[in-house]
Amino acid sequence: MSFLIKIIKNIFFYSISFPVYLAIIVLTRFFNLKIHYCDSERIGHFLFHFLVYMELKKKPFVIWVVNKKVCNNFLLRKAHSFFFIVTGFFSKVLFFADLINKKTFNFNYIYIQNLNSNYPKKIQSINKLIKFNQEEIIDCRNRLKKIGIKNKFICLHVRDSFYLKRNQNQKWKSNSFRDCNIINYKKLINFFINKGYYVVRMGDKHQNKISVKNSKFIHYNLSEFKNDMMDFYLAKECKFTIGTSSGWEGIPFAYMKKGLVTNIPNFGSADWTEKRYFLFKKFVKKRNILSIKEVFKLKLDTISKVSDLVKCGGIKVVENTPEELLIAAREFFRILINKKAASKKHQKLNKIFLQYMISKQDLFLQKKISGYASYYLLKKYLN
Repeated sequence: MSFLIKIIKNIFFYSISFPVYLAIIVLTRFFNLKIHYCDSERIGHFLFHFLVYMELKKKPFVIWVVNKKVCNNFLLRKAHSFFFIVTGFFSKVLFFADLINKKTFNFNYIYIQNLNSNYPKKIQSINKLIKFNQEEIIDCRNRLKKIGIKNKFICLHVRDSFYLKRNQNQKWKSNSFRDCNIINYKKLINFFINKGYYVVRMGDKHQNKISVKNSKFIHYNLSEFKNDMMDFYLAKECKFTIGTSSGWEGIPFAYMKKGLVTNIPNFGSADWTEKRYFLFKKFVKKRNILSIKEVFKLKLDTISKVSDLVKCGGIKVVENTPEELLIAAREFFRILINKKAASKKHQKLNKIFLQYMISKQDLFLQKKISGYASYYLLKKYLN
C-alpha cells in the first residue's frame, strides 16, 4: 500500500513539475538564472553556500531550494531576508523538475571554495547575513546569565557520530573516521578553565558524555537554554574556539575567531589561515604510524570517506591522546592567544610543512595557505 502511495505521489509531482521545467528552460534563455539545492541538514554547508554567494562579484539570480530537514531555523529565517528561498511544496516541485533532466539545472552552483581568501569581506558578509536585532541580543545575554557564564568564555565542539547517525545514517558510516571521543579532552578543558575561561560545550545531544567537576564547564548542548540563535551568538561572542573538523566549527571561522583544530584527519582539505592551529589525527599502517610526508604521498590528507582508507590497504586513523591535546593547547595558547613567537625550530618545521602543502597545489582550492601545525606533531611525524 505504501509503495502504491509513493508511486501516486511521484506521478503527481512529475505532472506538475514538467511545465515548471519547461518554464525555467525558457527563463534561462533570457536571464542569468541558477537553481541551487541547499544542503540544509548540515550547518557548515548551509551557511557557507550563502556566504560564498555573497562574496561573488557577478551574482546570478539564484533560486535556493530547501527540500531537506533544516539544521538551523535561525539561519534560514535570516537568509530569507536576502535570498529567494523555496521551501515546502514548491521545493518538491523544483526537485522533481530537476529529476527530469539533471543536466538542465545547476543544483550545485555554489561551491565551498576559497573560504579564507578575503577575511574582511567574510566577516562583513556574516555580519550582514546574521544581524542580531536588539531584542535578540537581550534574549541571548539573558540566556548567557541563566546558563551561568559570567565573563570570558570559549567554545568547545567535539564531533562524534550522534548527529549523522540520527539524521543521515549512510553518511555517518562514511564519515566516522572524523569522529572522536570527548573524554580525551578532559585535561585540555581543565587547562583552559585554569586560565580563567568558561568552557562551553557546543553541539546537539552527544553519544559520549563527559564529567568535569567545575562550574566553569558548561554543558550548553544539554541546556534548556540552547537554541538555534544561541548557536550563532556564542560563536560570535566567544574569545576563541577548540574544535574538530565539523560543520559548527565553520561559524566561528566565518567570524574570524582564533581556533585550535584538533583530531583532523583530512588536513589537506582544511582552511589554513593565520588564525588557526592544527593537530592532526595519526594514520597507522601495520602498527606503524605514517609520517606526514607519507600521508601526503598516499593522498590521505584529503580523504572524504572511510572507503578511501580501505583502498589504501586498510589504514587506520588514530585519535589524539589526552597528552597530545594538552600539549597542543599549551602551544596554541602561547602562540596565538598570548602572541608569543614560535621557536625557531617550530617556525622552520612549519615552513617546510606549508611549502610542501603549497607544492601539492592540485589538492587545494585556497589562494593562500598559512597557520600553524602543532610543533609536537611536526617534530615527531613530519619526515
